[in-house]
Amino acid sequence: MAGGNVSENETGLSPSFRDPKKQVLGCEHYKRNCKLRAACCGKLYTCRFCHDKASDHSMDRKATAEMMCMHCMKIQPVGPICSNPSCGELLMAKYYCSICKFFDDERTVYHCPFCNLCRRGKGLGIDYFHCMTCKCCLSMKLVDHECQENCLETSCPICSELLFTSTASVRMLSCGHLLHSACFHEYVHGARCLNFFLFHSVRHTLAITTLAQVVANLWEIIICRTSKIIEKGINPSVIPVYNAVGMTRKMMKESCRKQ
Repeated sequence: MAGGNVSENETGLSPSFRDPKKQVLGCEHYKRNCKLRAACCGKLYTCRFCHDKASDHSMDRKATAEMMCMHCMKIQPVGPICSNPSCGELLMAKYYCSICKFFDDERTVYHCPFCNLCRRGKGLGIDYFHCMTCKCCLSMKLVDHECQENCLETSCPICSELLFTSTASVRMLSCGHLLHSACFHEYVHGARCLNFFLFHSVRHTLAITTLAQVVANLWEIIICRTSKIIEKGINPSVIPVYNAVGMTRKMMKESCRKQ
């Protein structure tokens, strides 16, 4: 690679690789020819995920004003090409969004003006559409769907990542729950309610936790909207879980059935 105009001894002022053996520039998350200078701390990282992994704060990608070309090491205003004549107008990536300050040299990406985010796909009206009620982009296969306002403003019940800003594809179950498609395939072998897995995952925590006497016997019945209502005393499956303030709940439920 061409020599740069900065010292590689300084933090981040050196190239990073998506594939070190083949010398493909980027990181474990993206293939690209540049690093971003985080507006929050002034440090150089290949992407916001790399920044957040190494920092105690999150990076606002849209606030990025500078980048570093990893071919010539020149720090310059963020943009689609390197401004250094020696790089011959080298593209930083095949896709660049001037709003999100996002670069991607591998995947097909589009910017949704309603979500104000870049998302994977060919574009609105092609393979995705934006639902104004759900306030998110959905596959064209879901044109006829039951709207849930702000449905992606929640976390995946398996990995806990916020779905709205997630880069992974999201799946909507027939019961209305949303989660990552990969999480669905890994943990769910059928269209069962994700609460089924959530409740069992907290049993161990409850078993080793001593509750205050004042809340130890407090409980309520919660039933998924697509589960069959089970009357108390008809051999229900009772699974205790915590609510937001630490009380114990006994949940009586069945798995969501395919509709």
